[in-house]
Amino acid sequence: MEGIFEKINLFLNYKFEKRWQYITAVFLVAVLLFSSAVATFEIFYYGRIFPRVYAAEKNLSGDIREEASRALKSSVYNFKKQEITFEAPGKTIKLVPLTSEKTEGKLISFDADESLNRAFQIGRNKNIFINFKEQLRVLIWGYDAAPKPEINKILIQEILQNEFRELYKPAVNAQLKIENGEVAGIIPEEPGQTLNYDDAMDELESKLSNFEIVGTIKLNFMEDLPTITKEKAGQFVEPLSEILALAPVVLKYEDKSWEINKDDLASFLELQTKETYEEGVGLNKEKLLALLSIIAAEVDRVPQNAEFEIENDVVKNFVPNLEGLKLDLEKNYNFINQKLADERQKEIELLVEIAEPEIKLVELNTLGINERVGLGITNFAGSPANRRKNIARGAALLQWKLIKPGEEFSLLKALMPFTLENGYLSELVIKGNKTTPEVGGGLCQVGTTMFRVVLDAGLPVTARRNHSYRVSYYEPPIGMDATIYDPAPDFKFINDTGAYLLLATKVEGNELIFELWGSDDGRVASTTDPIVYNFVSPPPEKTIETLDLKPGVKKCTELAHAGSDAKFTYKVIYPSGEIKEEEFTSHYVPWQKVCLLGVEKLSEPVEPPIDENSETPPAEDSEVPADNNSPAETLQ
Repeated sequence: MEGIFEKINLFLNYKFEKRWQYITAVFLVAVLLFSSAVATFEIFYYGRIFPRVYAAEKNLSGDIREEASRALKSSVYNFKKQEITFEAPGKTIKLVPLTSEKTEGKLISFDADESLNRAFQIGRNKNIFINFKEQLRVLIWGYDAAPKPEINKILIQEILQNEFRELYKPAVNAQLKIENGEVAGIIPEEPGQTLNYDDAMDELESKLSNFEIVGTIKLNFMEDLPTITKEKAGQFVEPLSEILALAPVVLKYEDKSWEINKDDLASFLELQTKETYEEGVGLNKEKLLALLSIIAAEVDRVPQNAEFEIENDVVKNFVPNLEGLKLDLEKNYNFINQKLADERQKEIELLVEIAEPEIKLVELNTLGINERVGLGITNFAGSPANRRKNIARGAALLQWKLIKPGEEFSLLKALMPFTLENGYLSELVIKGNKTTPEVGGGLCQVGTTMFRVVLDAGLPVTARRNHSYRVSYYEPPIGMDATIYDPAPDFKFINDTGAYLLLATKVEGNELIFELWGSDDGRVASTTDPIVYNFVSPPPEKTIETLDLKPGVKKCTELAHAGSDAKFTYKVIYPSGEIKEEEFTSHYVPWQKVCLLGVEKLSEPVEPPIDENSETPPAEDSEVPADNNSPAETLQ
């Protein structure tokens, strides 16, 4: 029996081994076939989109990137041309997603490139197992790489609000009634109605995300509730009264100011919610921004780049850099609201931003001309035409004068020659009993302005003489004038700054303005107020007969001026601590009123000249130029 069982057992073991060999063989064949199929699949779809991948209603299966891109972009373009209808009770409007006739901005856009990348990358660029899993899932279930919409909800809602504005009524918050600058009561709130734009935008986004034709979207009414009730408004009576009591409120920037009186302030004040500023009493934004726009027109300044050009040691072009100024309306609205409504300030300094120029003067030259170091201004209002032209000509000749370190500058040398050929005009002067034209009248305005810019710059003066009499053009102050006459007196000074100085001149209206530009070495210059003393009354009126006027016609050419003395102290403190002081004194002789009287025959001999270095004061009603000179002084 045991032999039989052994034979049976051997037979069964043999059959079992054969079975596993068969199964293993089948399995290996299956793996080989599957691997071949997968390899064939991968090779076939290399560089192509896998099967059952869709986007924008396009089947992209088997497409290479360029083919899929064309198909996808074409589908998106056609989809964006659909009309979308928004329907509200009583009115319907249509928009085209690509662009709208009512706006230049895009309303709806789709990122076709991003969609294409998702379609192409599905089942790729991961490890082999994840790739296989994704490919299998796509084969079974498919994959939609629909392009994602970008919806300009704000712009669409603005269009809808504008189109449907007659259909709804916004809620009105309770307000405080103001009469005669005082709180006179409370105006109750009023509920309103508006359209439900949020639901409409959600529906639009849902359909576009699925790349569905949108069709019609209905807008429904919803109640618009006020945020400030009559009861809440009553809490702000006292704060509003306190703000009104501050009137007039003053907005300031440097030396400029703008006043808001009580009536205007009352019209600006309102009860605000957190949506506008902060809950409580505040300033109406639209009204305050309108006021700030007017102020900005006075404050704003575009930054100015420096320009500096030298040719053959002569400055041909000079423009100093200038910081720009900008009044930010939004920032100032919030700032003023805070300072007035929260802190109860009645004087508020405006916020002005500084804008630096791109090019500064220090970057353009090697002469040390970096900043203004001196300023001198005089006024010549009332001067006749030729005197004005001579002043302008003198300023033009001095424009862009370079003064070397250590140089003694002579004003006469810079202005000469005093001829018609050099651009000067004639002024009438009295010689005896005649009025005679002489060239260059008015240039003492240049001398006086130069004296003042030199004092402001703290430079040493080496030559200066005052006029023989007081000249109204240069007062006040008394005693800070300088006369020039060829060949003397001259006005001179020394450039002891160690760097070049550049003289810039200009005429603005009735003002002659001189600026010295250079390097600030730290010196501080100052002058005391002039002391005026020894007043002397003018002599009696003097009449001079002349044949230049019709008999009996009287023309007064000079006004009476009292004589006096004046003095002031000029002090310069240098960086080293050294202090230099100089006292400038002036002696002015009295000047009588002088009139010309027309006669048929002279009854008196011609009188000699009065003073060779004096500038005759102007006559109020004279046809003779206001800057008449003594017979020998023509450069005043």
